[in-house]
Formats: sequence, structure tokens, C-alpha cells
Amino acid sequence: MKEFTVKQLFHISKGKKVEQVVSDNINKVRLIQIEDLRNNDNIKYCVGSNNYVYATEDDVIIAWDGANAGTIGYNLKGAVGSTLAVLKRKREDFLVTYVAKFLQSKSQFLRDNCTGATIPHISRSVLEDIVIPIPSIEVQSEIVKVLNKAQFLIDKRKEQLLAMSELTQSVFLEMFGDPYLNNKGWEVQSLGEVANIVMGQSPPGDSYNLKNNGLPLLNGPAEFTNKYPLEKQWTTSPKKTSEKGDILFCVRGATAGRMNFSDKTYAIGRGLAAIKVKNENDLHFVFLILKFMYNHFQNTSNGSTFINIDKKTLENIPIFKVSDSLKERYFNIIEGIEKQKTLIEHSLDNLEANYGSLINSVFRKELFTA
Repeated sequence: MKEFTVKQLFHISKGKKVEQVVSDNINKVRLIQIEDLRNNDNIKYCVGSNNYVYATEDDVIIAWDGANAGTIGYNLKGAVGSTLAVLKRKREDFLVTYVAKFLQSKSQFLRDNCTGATIPHISRSVLEDIVIPIPSIEVQSEIVKVLNKAQFLIDKRKEQLLAMSELTQSVFLEMFGDPYLNNKGWEVQSLGEVANIVMGQSPPGDSYNLKNNGLPLLNGPAEFTNKYPLEKQWTTSPKKTSEKGDILFCVRGATAGRMNFSDKTYAIGRGLAAIKVKNENDLHFVFLILKFMYNHFQNTSNGSTFINIDKKTLENIPIFKVSDSLKERYFNIIEGIEKQKTLIEHSLDNLEANYGSLINSVFRKELFTA
């Protein structure tokens, strides 16, 4: 079996700052950002320019900067944002999908070997030195086929979760209306009135560690799960913290608006805010309001391309004044849906764990040989 380094297979071009435009612009081209490496749920556009770096469906794209550094995408066409890089092939004797899936198996390795104390950056030398086994085209195709079948099951579970989320959203909209438009005319109060908001602050770089010393440190969605975050690094000099019961809210970048709940005390970096709802009975309703406004957060910010939601913006978010009895009625209606979602989420976790084992087995040549 032949082996090649990434440097032997690809030219690497770092993306550039791209100005986003509204989707109905006649000269639009797709703007590819980190979230697009996972799905096509929130497509953005820009006006084409010779100054931009472009990807085609035959390229591999990697998240170069930030908490998601090392995330791999492919089969995308458009202008590439400044936090991404494009890998363009130098030769034709391999399947891009095969190599992209191999690099996906190295995402954590790339993340673990990033440079930068507060904002991770991919190490070009580490990436370029990765050795990729290149079997025959037939074997590459077979590997891709097996992995695609496993991915199909994962995608089906995600579709089920999405359908259930849309059902709960439909019930919410029927009862309360759109949180941003307030088309049912509710009396509102600001988020700043119902919650205290703590904006994260990065600890000193030399306080970071992987040895469980100090408080677990959260910098953004890289540590998020479906509900509670995972501990991946720690700091001995926390500047800002969240407490149990707080809403963890992403304020920066392509994942602005994503949320988790804080299940204990965490140090929070500048990519997060802790929303401390004053009345415990309001917690889940406030979470729902914020969740339904995700697309609004993605398209409204202080930054022209890099989203940066400040404290004032958060404090001014309108929250409906709704009786406790009506909120209780809503949660009673969706209780059964949420139980089904939990079962599907557990199934999805198992499928994703199995996929991780499968992809590692494949590329250790346990299932295939040249």
C-alpha cells in the first residue's frame, strides 16, 4: 500500500475575510464557514471577488482557527472564510472523499497539537506531516461505502431529532408566537431584567492544563453536548465563572447562539456568557426563547463577518411575560416528545461512538488491505 503525506497530496490555502450579503443578491456565491462543515442548515452568501479563496466539490476544507479547529468538511463549493483553509489536490490517484474521511479520524489529533494559548490554530507542519495510506481506488471506494452506510444511520437519527425539535417548536409557536416578531403581542421584559449576565474572560495562557488542576475551562461549543458540557481542559486562574443552573451561551463566531446548561462551576472563556436566570421557574422558558432566536443571533452582530454578541445585545433580548400556568401547560404537552428525544439521543451517542471505532479500525487496516 502506498503512503503519502498531506503535503505530498495537497496545496493548502488559508481562507480570507469575506463580507456576507443578504441571500437575494443576484451576484451571490456561497460563503463557507465552520458550521457548514457539519451541515447545510444555515447557508450564507457573499458577492464573488478575485481576492477570495474558493473551494470546489473536489477539495477538502479544514477549520483552522478557534474551538472547532481540526473539523473536516468536503463536497462544498464557495468562498472560504478566514477561519478555514482549503486543501487542493496535487494528484489524481485517490478519492477526495476517502482522504477527507481519513482526516476526520485525525481531527482530535490536530486539535490536540494546535498552537495558540487562548485561540487554537492548526499547526501547518503537523497537518502536512500526517501520513495517509492510499490503497487501490477499489479499496478506497469500498471503505467510503462502509463508512457512508454507518453515517447514514447517524444521519437518520439526527433527522428524527430534528423532526421532534420541529414539533416542539410548532407547539411553542402555536401557543406563544415568534419570539423575535412577537406576533401575538405579549407584554415583554428584557433578558437583563430576568437574568444576570456574566461575559466570559480568557484566563492567562500559562494557567491552562490537561491535568485536572483548578476549574474546568470552557471556551465554546467544542466542549458542548446535547445538554451539559464535557471537561477537556482546566485553569488554575479563572477570571469569570458559571454556576450550576446557568445557561451557557456562545457569543462569538459561527456557533453564536448555541447553548448548554452549566451542571457545576466552570471557568468560562471569552467565547461564552453565563446567563443566570433569577427565578428558577423561568429558566427553561428563557432557554426556549433563546433557542428559537438562533438564526437571529447568526445574522445580527457587532462584527461584519465574525459574529460577536456583546453584553448589551444579550441584555436587550425580549422575553415574553407569560403566566406560570401557561408555561406549565406547554411543558406538559411536550413532555412525551422530550422523553422520545432523550431515547434517540442515547441511540445517536452509541452510533457515533461505534462510527468512531469503525473509522479507526478501517484506517488501521483491520478491515481492509490493499
